[in-house]
Amino acid sequence: MPTENLNIKSAFILCAGFGTRLAPLTNFVPKPLFPIIDRTALEIIIEKISSNGIENFYINAHHLAEQIIDAVKKTSLSRFENAIKIEVESEKILGTAGGIGNLFRLAQNPEGDILLHNGDVIEDFDIPEIYDFHRSKNAAVTLVLVDNPPTNSVVCGENDKVISIEQGKGFTYSGVAIMNSAFLKSLPHNRFAPLKEFLEMWIKRGKIFGYRTKNFWCDYGTFGSYLQLHRKILSDGSLPFDNSGAGKYIHPTAYIHPDAVVGGFAVIGENARISSGCRIINSVVWKNTIIRSGEHINAILTPFGNIDVS
Repeated sequence: MPTENLNIKSAFILCAGFGTRLAPLTNFVPKPLFPIIDRTALEIIIEKISSNGIENFYINAHHLAEQIIDAVKKTSLSRFENAIKIEVESEKILGTAGGIGNLFRLAQNPEGDILLHNGDVIEDFDIPEIYDFHRSKNAAVTLVLVDNPPTNSVVCGENDKVISIEQGKGFTYSGVAIMNSAFLKSLPHNRFAPLKEFLEMWIKRGKIFGYRTKNFWCDYGTFGSYLQLHRKILSDGSLPFDNSGAGKYIHPTAYIHPDAVVGGFAVIGENARISSGCRIINSVVWKNTIIRSGEHINAILTPFGNIDVS
């Protein structure tokens, strides 16, 4: 049985990336602030982590960092404001290892384990169970792994020990991990550094392990995966959201003209306006978006432009 006492006090959440595959929308909104139903991904992630008793959150930011800072004050994250510290990589982006090393320094080099979570990953992992696995292996790092053939690259051997990182083989690193202080102390904090370089160093020491899970996971790094995430929540009921399996979510302040059609799975966000004759099918409409005409199927509709997802 998973431990009742998760002995992890802090989480590092990585939010500095540019999200280039989601441009042009990421020219206006950083990826961790993309809405998932009616909350940002960052809100969902911190609420999930907090539910496991983790009390301190360290976030790195670079691209559109001021929006992330603002979100902590003005969204549901405001209740965590005193527990959240943001490190802005102002001059240059530091990469995954450099960013983690910088957060470790910001957290004043704590002893023990930390939870690492990418700011663009939505999951339903059993964190206490992963922590028990991590402790039982005496691991420096436990990578949470999922089977996603297009991005598989982490190869495990006997006893779940990671033995190599090879594109096209093994499993996919989910963007969620548990790391101990010895590993964190080995990371730089003042230069660009990819995580793979340091994982491979510790793989040679036999201290990196892979925890494989079939629980829900989505890295919404493309428009297709972002739309698919909403389908899985609204149509399939794949996540324990308030609107899971409901088919549609329409914000109370949204206006839909009586002869407009909203079908399939759909999100109509806060203060959105859907005009007469419009058809919105299998689509996500962001808040403050005005749709004046047309049929929109498999689309992401925003104040910054519309994306048709093939």
